Amino acid sequence: MADSIILDVSKIFYLKQDKGLYDIILYMTIDKGAEKIGDIFKQLKEKAAGQVRRPAPAFVWQDLALRVIKELNIPAFKRSSVFQVCKQKSRTYIEKCLNDTKELCKTGEQWKYFFKVVGGNNKYPKI
Repeated sequence: MADSIILDVSKIFYLKQDKGLYDIILYMTIDKGAEKIGDIFKQLKEKAAGQVRRPAPAFVWQDLALRVIKELNIPAFKRSSVFQVCKQKSRTYIEKCLNDTKELCKTGEQWKYFFKVVGGNNKYPKI
């Protein structure tokens, strides 16, 4: 038999052919000890579905902006404006404007009314 090398295929990370030679870069899996089978399946399910947890917002105003976007169903092209307003104005001002919008605009596009309230006269000045 010719010289042959048997490799564990699960450990091959990168295989590159260069002038008839193969460069093989191996990687080792991290030994986590005994794991529950349910945890392994859960991790695989999350990776397959693309539902890996995202980190929490870094600032309080980002969390507020996400809440406003969710509650008023703001379209994608206006989301950056919500983040800008939440960064510039105080939290209490934004919350009062959000409450006014929900209270006064029962039908129609609430997000347009929200921007009118936020950009209108400063009934609630920034503190």
